[in-house]
Amino acid sequence: MTESTRVAVYLRVSTLDQDPESQGREVRAFVAGRGWELIETYQDLGISGAKARRPALDRLLKDAWRGRFQAVVVWDLSRMARSTLNALQLLQEFQDMKVRLVAVKQTFDTDTPLGRAFFTLAAMFAELEREILIERVRAGMARARAEGKRIGRPERRLDLEELRRLQGERLSIRQIARRMGIPRSTVAKRLAATPQGPSSSPAPGEAPV
Repeated sequence: MTESTRVAVYLRVSTLDQDPESQGREVRAFVAGRGWELIETYQDLGISGAKARRPALDRLLKDAWRGRFQAVVVWDLSRMARSTLNALQLLQEFQDMKVRLVAVKQTFDTDTPLGRAFFTLAAMFAELEREILIERVRAGMARARAEGKRIGRPERRLDLEELRRLQGERLSIRQIARRMGIPRSTVAKRLAATPQGPSSSPAPGEAPV
């Protein structure tokens, strides 16, 4: 990489009482020592690494797509990525943009053979992490079913008195479902099971259901 290479620095601290300069000084010294041109420093202050949305990082990625710089330097990969899978996604995105990623603490650099090997290993571990998560979810759902627990979002309890009252107002199935906040299929099944059945006449201005 030549001296004219444009780079961006990304810093993140989890709480507002932390000083990002503890990372910034080391990272900027690293950039200056290689004669690279620092274009901008992006900082997320008081933002947990677990959060999906980080304003400065989002802005950095947009600027990277616009070609503002050729490399991104961070103090530690954990400052940028939330998990192994997220690290892989970011690495892939930077690779697609042809932007080099350097982590000072880990001496990680995607422009070196070791960095490329790390990318391959990260992909393997991220896939393993994903498979383990899927297997845990499936096992949890199977256990819940075995214990007789309902899977999915609980349905609103059907109020038969309210249903009969709305039916008496000659509302359509769609209107009844909207009023009661339940699926139209549930209304149709219940009305079909009652002696009166669903209203045959639609409400004014609405086509029959």
